[in-house]
Amino acid sequence: MAISATTIATSIAALSVTGVTIKDLTGIPEAVYARDCPLLFPQPQPFMANLRLVRQSYGTGTYKKDVLYTLRYVYLHCQVGSGRGIYDIYQDAIGKITAVIDTVLANDVLSGAIDIVPQDVINVGQLTGPPHADDEDPPLYWGCELLFEVTEFED
Repeated sequence: MAISATTIATSIAALSVTGVTIKDLTGIPEAVYARDCPLLFPQPQPFMANLRLVRQSYGTGTYKKDVLYTLRYVYLHCQVGSGRGIYDIYQDAIGKITAVIDTVLANDVLSGAIDIVPQDVINVGQLTGPPHADDEDPPLYWGCELLFEVTEFED
């Protein structure tokens, strides 16, 4: 069995969270516009982090092990500016972030993983989004990064 990070990303993209568009690895945006938000997509640098192996059996030849790693996602709620301060959007943003977390927690049949649990919410605030082709400076968005701890079993 191979590590299934791509399958897990596809499974996460198939989840339904009201008001949030979720992308998989083939949908990482080159540019994000205000109309695209709220948006959740894999953090391309790095998508996978903190890889660990935990041996579950001993003996000659191959051994069974748990493979644990973290998948990183970016959540962009809306573009900074246009009269939108943090206090104007914060409640809605936190509501959507927790809806994503709740949906992952409630879904214990994501393809490719034994278990996937939210690990952390980091960098809450202004994030630099992918640049627009016509802008000199990449736009800023209100958002955060979501980290998910994945456990797989390898033979």
